[in-house]
Amino acid sequence: MDPVLELADVTKEFAGDAARRSVPHKAVDRVSFTIPRGAFFSLLGPSGCGKTTTLRLIAGFESATSGEIRLSGRRVDHLPPYRRNVNTVFQSYALFPHLTVQGNIEFGLHGERRNGSGSPAERVRRVLEQLDLTGKESRKPSQLSGGERQRVALARALVLSPDVLLLDEPLSALDPQLRQQVRAELRDLQRKTGVTFLFVTHDQDEALSLSDTLAVMRAGRIEQMGPPAELYRAPRTRFVASFLGSINWIGGAGVRPEAIRITRSASDRPMENASLRSAPAIVESAAFLGPVAHVSARLAEGGSITVRVSSTEGPYRPGESVCLSWNVADELRGLL
Repeated sequence: MDPVLELADVTKEFAGDAARRSVPHKAVDRVSFTIPRGAFFSLLGPSGCGKTTTLRLIAGFESATSGEIRLSGRRVDHLPPYRRNVNTVFQSYALFPHLTVQGNIEFGLHGERRNGSGSPAERVRRVLEQLDLTGKESRKPSQLSGGERQRVALARALVLSPDVLLLDEPLSALDPQLRQQVRAELRDLQRKTGVTFLFVTHDQDEALSLSDTLAVMRAGRIEQMGPPAELYRAPRTRFVASFLGSINWIGGAGVRPEAIRITRSASDRPMENASLRSAPAIVESAAFLGPVAHVSARLAEGGSITVRVSSTEGPYRPGESVCLSWNVADELRGLL
């Protein structure tokens, strides 16, 4: 597919502070990836892993120490932000409180960059329709809900027809219920517009549900990259396995909580064979989480195991004897 964004061995090193005797720090360390046009690409990782710095390097808000950044085949790492055809949606949305919805969206069109087809009025009308903001043009940001403010921020960025839309944890300010709703809207919007999205987040559920390709970052480097299902089912390292959801470490192997079966009666304990493992355990706690429940149990030989079951099962009570079983095929082995 046609690559729209390419990073080749990009490094960002911040100088140390002599007064504080701090040493230089590599926030981004030889990061390379290619994003095809029209894709939804996510950078996922904990705070301080380098994902936001990577986004800022692409946007031009930071200068790379070394490496190359190419946009639509053209090298841009030496260009200022206003000469790169990318737009950024920040956590805070950065809307102008004194401007209306229409005024905020039109603001970027007053600049020097001209991309896309149609007159400014046509482009504003089109993006208002795409983001379901028609009829709210005269409202100020203070008169909008959190989800509406986010859509205005997206509209202001999309009206400029960027090659890549950069999103820096744009859902973090929303409450959990609205977050799920807007997450679905965001994916639909990306598919509808065909604009390439580069999404930065520390939320595993967001990254797994939204992305075509997912890159997990750690200490400035990409630990693993690929389709979300591949990273979840076949992680290469313990860090990726643990960061993408819960995992139980049993005898050097990892087993996801949903892959473990729990039974009460000893007579229900399956016969161990080459493809099946089982172990007795004692329930330590159980947490009801709506459609599912998380049961924590301690193995007879030591170590706690978390099992995810349907909330219609149970309830399981502390001190109760149970048997845990899982298929060998569900074990994750050989992780670094």
